[in-house]
Amino acid sequence: MSKTLRDVAREAKVSVSTVSRVINNEKYTSKGSKKKVLNAIEKINYRPNLIARGLKKSKTRTVGIILPEIENPFMVSIINMIENLLYEKGYSSILSITDNNPEKEKEQLNILKDKLIDGFIVIPGSNTQYEKMFSDEKVIAIDTKMNIANETCIKSNNYLGIKLAMDLLLEQGHRKIGIVNIPMFSQNGIERLDAFKAICLKEKIILKDTYIKYTEIKDYSELGKEMIENSYAQTIVLMSQEDRPTAVISTGIYVSIGMLRAFTKLNTSIPEDISFISFDELYKYSDLFKTSITTIKQPVKEISVNAVELLLKKIENEEVLPGIIEIEPQLVMGDSCMSVKV
Repeated sequence: MSKTLRDVAREAKVSVSTVSRVINNEKYTSKGSKKKVLNAIEKINYRPNLIARGLKKSKTRTVGIILPEIENPFMVSIINMIENLLYEKGYSSILSITDNNPEKEKEQLNILKDKLIDGFIVIPGSNTQYEKMFSDEKVIAIDTKMNIANETCIKSNNYLGIKLAMDLLLEQGHRKIGIVNIPMFSQNGIERLDAFKAICLKEKIILKDTYIKYTEIKDYSELGKEMIENSYAQTIVLMSQEDRPTAVISTGIYVSIGMLRAFTKLNTSIPEDISFISFDELYKYSDLFKTSITTIKQPVKEISVNAVELLLKKIENEEVLPGIIEIEPQLVMGDSCMSVKV
């Protein structure tokens, strides 16, 4: 049987009201009484009922975290850091994985609302419409906009990320640059491809349609698997051209894995046969390949810190201006790029 305030009061030999004041960190409690109560709590292993306290104080110090999948290392890194930051602030979290299923996402959100969650951090799914899902809730979006009223979204600056990759390749003399893109239903997919095209136009690089490849998804619940398989097939086509590119950019981790598998299948050496840059680190997959990959590293720490700080401000009813906060990624040099003769 779980312990109650009365059990603590009985053990500490104080009133129930004194126990309540200590637990809620209220004033007008002597140091002696506070010490008795804390010792009693530890001795009988009392744990407060957060839901009951939430009903009284309108807060449970709990944050709901919603994300579409748990296999993507970028998302896992974000969630791990956010959970640690929340813990340091005295908050707990409840994690909900939606498998890119909009109906499941709605159900999970309603369940979390019933638990009196103080606020939400959401990595939006690939095909969910969020307009009617959030009303007065405190919410922060990460990586992708939800397109809701008064939205606060924290994400990588896709244009600057692609620019870092292009600047390196142009400096090395590459003019035949290809790209294999994440699906175009993704905001990040649109932004990264738009950035690539804009930079090519600015640098007077001829955009060949055959140098631009797209990945497609039919089953959202198998997003990672399908993206790897599709990018593998697209890379085979890309590299089979007579006048193929000398360098190619991947715009996502799953795409990078598929491309690198294709290079292995074709016995294509990196960087001798082609220079390669991945938008996003390969994390645990990096050891699978002989060559260290040059990557555009997304700002996991900065995104996480901003998300937690702004959400807690919203929970405390402090003013947070709506808008998109874009944080610049970093170029991490590997051995997968080399200069070519101009």
